[in-house]
Amino acid sequence: MPRVLALVLPAFFALAVPGGTHTADASPARWMVRDLGSLPSLPISNATAINNRGDIVGTSCKQFGDEGQFESCHAVKFARGKLTDLTATIGEDEGSDPKLNELGQIALDGGIFGHVYLWQNGAARDLGPAPKSKYAQARGINNGTQILGDSFDGDDFVWSEGKMRSIPTLGGSLGTEAFAINRKGCVVGQSGKGNAFHAFLWCGGRSRDLGTLGGLFSTATDMNDRGQVVGEAEYRRFIDHAFLWENGRMTDLGMLPKQTTSQATLINNRGQIVGFGYGKNDAERAFLWDRGRMVDLGTLGGCCSVASDINERGQIVGWSKNKRGQLRAFLWENGRMTDLGTLGGAWSEAHAINERGQIVGQGNPRRGRPHAILWQRT
Repeated sequence: MPRVLALVLPAFFALAVPGGTHTADASPARWMVRDLGSLPSLPISNATAINNRGDIVGTSCKQFGDEGQFESCHAVKFARGKLTDLTATIGEDEGSDPKLNELGQIALDGGIFGHVYLWQNGAARDLGPAPKSKYAQARGINNGTQILGDSFDGDDFVWSEGKMRSIPTLGGSLGTEAFAINRKGCVVGQSGKGNAFHAFLWCGGRSRDLGTLGGLFSTATDMNDRGQVVGEAEYRRFIDHAFLWENGRMTDLGMLPKQTTSQATLINNRGQIVGFGYGKNDAERAFLWDRGRMVDLGTLGGCCSVASDINERGQIVGWSKNKRGQLRAFLWENGRMTDLGTLGGAWSEAHAINERGQIVGQGNPRRGRPHAILWQRT
């Protein structure tokens, strides 16, 4: 039986390294840049998701190794100037990025060799191991409290109403990797078919092969609540194109001029798609596909840009290099890319935006380790 773990926090679980605020005015709209702090023993923090209530989740980590090449992370919730160490509340020593829905419910895990947990109302429930495996990781949670999970050595699954359902393969030996779940509990990802992966849609207990654009490979990265699916598929040998799948048909979205490949990563409920492409110099370039037209989002003056999220208003966030080669968080709206600023250091990245226009991500201060950031218009 799954266990319910009451949230009884020692005082140090709720402490945060003090943050601060900065004001960025790289555009006519001024932005307050707020440092969300970190756990005292895990000084590198990152905010990865924000919902429309303003709940924020992410990680707090430490680096080790001679060159800082390894990290040990805990899942955290940022609220009212304090951090809740979610990983500590479930009795685990390691955690990956927590997943957040609009109800404030959080799906989290104990890392690659842990279980998946549902955190709500100050308590965490152990959902147990994945099917055919001792271990499970959280991949997503929808507003119906259905949790998408991944296993280290077993089946990917959906947890709903106390039960785990395995997501079957398309018949190949490569297994299945699920990447996104929508409001209806439908799932997309990639599954082995022969010697290659094909994009799949699992809905109502059945898996469907979404095909390719003529090559051997395809993968689905996201799906909206209307059932539209996006991803990338091999167009010809070693050349991948972004696709939109709807009503049983896969459409090639093409690519930007001077690009050699493209990938669609996210789609909102209006059918607006964001992604990126690569050119001959391997520099990423973010795009928006809307009503049959692919728009180059441009850069902040440097070589490249990547879009990480889009809301229902069509506002896009991500990161781009500026003229100095510094990586900076951006907001793209109304045809313009805006530098959101940093915590006083050289770089920042934006990871998520809600419908109120609040943005979260990570950046470095003038001194010290990178911290999670909240950007808000002043």
